[in-house]
Amino acid sequence: MRVVGATERALLFYRDRLPKFRNGVQTDEAGRTIRGTGHMVFDWFSWEKDGKDIPKIHPAQKPVAVLKKLIETFTDPGDVVIDPCFGSGSTARACIETGRSFYGFEINKEFYRRAKEEMCHYEPYGQQLKLEGI
Repeated sequence: MRVVGATERALLFYRDRLPKFRNGVQTDEAGRTIRGTGHMVFDWFSWEKDGKDIPKIHPAQKPVAVLKKLIETFTDPGDVVIDPCFGSGSTARACIETGRSFYGFEINKEFYRRAKEEMCHYEPYGQQLKLEGI
């Protein structure tokens, strides 16, 4: 049997200015881009599975490593990421690990509860993710 269409799509929305493509780009002391640094952004990423330290909560859960790569490529630290299908909270975890703020929305109370208690109970920086319920 051949697997066909094993693909995940990501949508990137922006306003006021074009999205950032900071795929490994480096800057000098004056904040200018150093030529020859950075990589082309391809239309695919390798799919790195989560390790045992990341809980499996949602049937369509995306790996935190893949989300971190997308977030680091298209945003700067301090930017806001919106996840309209919060699910397991893996986007929230990827955001906090990369220094971004986030808003997530989830209608399933059980997924929300598990994300809050398992995925987002995460304190490597001396802080816990703040999640507010309905």
